Amino acid sequence: MHSQPTTKAYVFAYFAALITLMTADYFWLGTLMADFYKSHIGDVLLSQPRLGPALAFYCMYIAGLLFFAVSQGVTKQSLLSSMVRCALFGMVSYGTYDLSNWATLTMWTADITAADMIWGAIVSALSGAVAHLILARSSQFKIQQG
Repeated sequence: MHSQPTTKAYVFAYFAALITLMTADYFWLGTLMADFYKSHIGDVLLSQPRLGPALAFYCMYIAGLLFFAVSQGVTKQSLLSSMVRCALFGMVSYGTYDLSNWATLTMWTADITAADMIWGAIVSALSGAVAHLILARSSQFKIQQG
């Protein structure tokens, strides 16, 4: 029989997914794709991001990812289900931002939109997989609330 994850497990999964997303995004934006973004939208980028709004985005995003995608995969006891749902959530979420920018900003291009939407799907699936594995494990071993 499958038991539901505890609140403690959800909190742990939330922070693990949050750290995963922030670390991967830092690598993506700050290292791997930094030149790509600077060459396309460098004129409108701040020299340093505003940390408050960035942190608010990450916290809200992971809450949505767990609520709308991961919880469904955990209920089905399927890592693949969680990852597919998370990838779709990421593509739609990042797509909302990117397609709106492409529709309204002169310097926003199709290649930025495509790269961002693909990245949104990948990083969301990765972050969701981390959360799912923690929640699935906690269901098996019943992490005690303390």
